[in-house]
Amino acid sequence: MRFFAEKNRIDVITEIAKEFQAQYQLHNSIQVAEVTTTFPLDDALRAEFTKIVLEISGMKTVKLVEKNQS
Repeated sequence: MRFFAEKNRIDVITEIAKEFQAQYQLHNSIQVAEVTTTFPLDDALRAEFTKIVLEISGMKTVKLVEKNQS
């Protein structure tokens, strides 16, 4: 952190963190999928979404991010 402060580059820390997370997920074969619904997902729907994303992405793991628009 001090390095970034000394070089007046504090503003890039957020971008670095986002890119690190993206590279980590790629390296570990993790696909993030955002699901937006008007109702809460049950376990069966989560499993179905996960299965579909795994088939499409070819990754080993899916991290579902659920957003409820009710």
